Amino acid sequence: MDLGELTPLEGGWSGQTFLATASDGRRVVVRRYDEGHVPVVDAAVLRRAARIVPVPEVLDVAPGRLVTAYVAGVRGDLLVPTLSDDDLARLGADVGRIGALLASVELPTSGVFVDEDRTVEPFTGTLPEWVSSHAAGWSHWSASEVDGLRALAEEAEARLAAVGRFSLVHSDLNPKNLVVDPSSLSVAALLDWEFAHAGSPWTDPGNAVRFERQPAWVEAVVAAYDEPHALDLARRADLWALVELASRRGQNPVAVAAHDLLRAIAAARDVHAWSGWRCVSVGSRRRNQHSRTASWEHRHDLGDRRLHRSGDRARHRRPVHEGRALDADEHETRRKGAHDAGQADDGVDAQGMRAALAG
Repeated sequence: MDLGELTPLEGGWSGQTFLATASDGRRVVVRRYDEGHVPVVDAAVLRRAARIVPVPEVLDVAPGRLVTAYVAGVRGDLLVPTLSDDDLARLGADVGRIGALLASVELPTSGVFVDEDRTVEPFTGTLPEWVSSHAAGWSHWSASEVDGLRALAEEAEARLAAVGRFSLVHSDLNPKNLVVDPSSLSVAALLDWEFAHAGSPWTDPGNAVRFERQPAWVEAVVAAYDEPHALDLARRADLWALVELASRRGQNPVAVAAHDLLRAIAAARDVHAWSGWRCVSVGSRRRNQHSRTASWEHRHDLGDRRLHRSGDRARHRRPVHEGRALDADEHETRRKGAHDAGQADDGVDAQGMRAALAG
């Protein structure tokens, strides 16, 4: 495929992402892959997922490069903080529907997709082993907290094993990887499939409700699964990703937030515990809530401590992005900080998991 000039876009873990114009005039997205990541695998997963959920169309696959159709809309992580509870429920229901559809694609085992036929190379480790392999990440915790995490890992391993099946997992299903139609509040495309693997059907809802804790959102997402213990299973499945993220505390705001969340969970010995972190947007107001800023904000029951990056103060400028007015400070701070980190860090790295457990 002949392409015009490449303009860098945000996001992506396995390579660089660009906007370009094809020879026929269509806008397309080009992803360049780093060594060790094969575009034919992502293309195969996208084509399978396209049968049931909205994803960008695969247009061209070449060594080190994948070209997909550009999908217009608003980035979900910029839209979600502006929504009312009713609108959160509408969008959350669609996200849950997408996750449940992926969970309906049953696979014979958990593991990594290794070729264009989506052959699965199985995982051999357990969640307790995964926790042990990242023990350096909580060497500063108390003995009680470490014991709490180990106990929860054992319990979660047993609960998830009892599910008895595996499915197609996106593994990074959260607002930053959604292109949303702002008029219908439906998902126009689910992006960034580089973490996709065969795994627990509860991994995706766990990711979707990890940091987005608004009741309207959480209830709508998990209701799509038609399982009375959906939230409980989702929180347990998300421990895999939280453990890996928490072990990288200090690298970016997402890893810091994951560390504090995992520590709160371990201390309480409760997968539903909450650390107080949330990702919030500049200047947006929702009913009964204060003005927010585009940063990771940490709130405690006693007192109120906030972590802001420089440049996060709201100045209420409203540029247009994909046809919708957005806060300039929000867009810029996310571009430079938490959004870039989040694009890289929220999902379970299936290949990294395999390597760590093998070692």
